[in-house]
Amino acid sequence: MKRTQQDVGTIVRNKRTRGPDAWVWRFYETDEMGITRKRSVMLAGDAEGWPTEDHAWLGSREFRYQRMEQSSSQSFGALVRRYMHEAMPERYSTKKSYVSILKRHILPQWGEAPVAEVKKPLKVEQWLKELKHSPKTKSNIKGLLHRIFEYAMKWEILETQRNPMQLVEIKGVTKRVRKKVVLTVEQYQALLAELPYHIQVMVMIAMCLGLRISEIRALQWPDFDLKGRILTLTRSIVGRYVDRVARSGVAQLSSHLPNAD
Repeated sequence: MKRTQQDVGTIVRNKRTRGPDAWVWRFYETDEMGITRKRSVMLAGDAEGWPTEDHAWLGSREFRYQRMEQSSSQSFGALVRRYMHEAMPERYSTKKSYVSILKRHILPQWGEAPVAEVKKPLKVEQWLKELKHSPKTKSNIKGLLHRIFEYAMKWEILETQRNPMQLVEIKGVTKRVRKKVVLTVEQYQALLAELPYHIQVMVMIAMCLGLRISEIRALQWPDFDLKGRILTLTRSIVGRYVDRVARSGVAQLSSHLPNAD
């Protein structure tokens, strides 16, 4: 049985013992529970009216597009739940951030809306504009929406096309909301003198190597090669969870760091 992949799904010529052969459209559809199921629909045209597969694709185009639009009417919340179940990043810190954005922002606004409604870039852009958050936070929300739509196309819930979130614009993303505080050498030294020894070590590591606090918290003495003055970075701590570090590697230690003894 010959199959042709085109648009979304396949159209198969179904041989019948009585009457002309029929064309059957086979595709995948996601229900409200986020479960993908295989569907088969017999098309109105038969092999006499549509003698080739190209005729079948062209003749059934309007019907198939209407069916795909109906599929897009499923709630966006169902799509989000499937994303959370199947495609959530494994790193704890990233996963925690995504879940927070979904529960605090995306689901309250769009959970009950049909997928087709969230596909409207202007509507999403207006919603983000009205949020009382920094441009960076809005950019993170937009980025997660973009990621969810990418998976919707991958799962063939939506037709493969330009991601609608690419049309959403957020002003001021690169501008700082708060002025960056820069310590002078004198202020840094005065601050260091007021700190207990173990905090001094953490502050000096941060100042000399620019590590994140989650990376500094996860450091252990075996990570330090004091003779070679090399630090190996392999893990991070977010909350109470130890996870692999986002940027593993080695760093050259400053000669100003204190010795272990």
